[in-house]
Amino acid sequence: MSVLITIIVPIYNVGEYIEKCARSLFEQTYQNIEYIFVNDCTTDNSLEILTAVIAEYPLRKPFIHLLHHTENKGLPSARNTGLMVASGDYVLHFDSDDWAALDMIERMVLPAVKRNADIVFCDIYNVWGDQLSVYPQIKRDTYVEYLVDLFWGRSQGSVCNKLVKRALFEAHAIRFPEGLSMLEDLRTVVQLFYYAVRIVHIPQPLYFYVTSRTNSISGANFKKSRQVSSDRIANVKGIQAFLKSKKVPVLSRDLAMLKLEAKRNLLINADGIDTLVQWRGIFPEANKYIAVSLLPWHYKLIVHCVLKRSWLIPQCWIWMKKMKAQLGQAIIRSVKRLCS
Repeated sequence: MSVLITIIVPIYNVGEYIEKCARSLFEQTYQNIEYIFVNDCTTDNSLEILTAVIAEYPLRKPFIHLLHHTENKGLPSARNTGLMVASGDYVLHFDSDDWAALDMIERMVLPAVKRNADIVFCDIYNVWGDQLSVYPQIKRDTYVEYLVDLFWGRSQGSVCNKLVKRALFEAHAIRFPEGLSMLEDLRTVVQLFYYAVRIVHIPQPLYFYVTSRTNSISGANFKKSRQVSSDRIANVKGIQAFLKSKKVPVLSRDLAMLKLEAKRNLLINADGIDTLVQWRGIFPEANKYIAVSLLPWHYKLIVHCVLKRSWLIPQCWIWMKKMKAQLGQAIIRSVKRLCS
């Protein structure tokens, strides 16, 4: 009998996306799949849409489980709820605003079984509106090499393009960090990759990752935020603590890239010197590595001034940003008046 695959899909306010997601999963060419949808107290019509779609796939329906939280607990908790009842040999966590190539599971299962892999991961399509771009992943030989790629953003830290042997979760009591809904995937992946004996890469994009959803927890709204993400900070600290406990020889420079990324929004969206001072105080040990980061040169100049406590250039930069925003708003108002 073919191995059983469990697909876990959290549901929360994805009415615009859930139909495409569900159809791509129900129409998989691989047949032996168990589906677990976890309703995290969605407030929109996501469940009604999902229920209607399920009715169109009577052969899949006996293998579909719909679980309900009594209160909104967040993405990590929803994934953990799915893991509690999963019975598959392998587990795939899937985001409900994304979709899959119809042969994704089949292509991943074959090498998983043939090579007895603990993890199989594939390349990704980044989706922005109607635009697709391939995000190629990288096969490495060592755990530390994988970490370096993840910390520098050269590989995707999400669990959604990774088919994972369920025994890996259970044998090492790996769960998503409850209540910490940003970078929680990466924190979990760091643990999974550490314990995995055999990791297989499929160099084809099979997962469609929607990057243009503004109200997702990692979407455009957060990227425009000037608030500290305590979840991101906590998960970076959790990653660092795990690596320290396992005596993993990660270079400070590579870990600094992750720390800088965790507070990046404070820098690029700063609208006052106080925000820049706040940026400076978070993971201060990482600041000295800003010159080798992937930030554009003008942000590096701003950081140089911030670290030197030289405020003239940062103040000018903030002033110009405010003038640009005001000009943009004035143009929009003028266009609206002309069109009215």
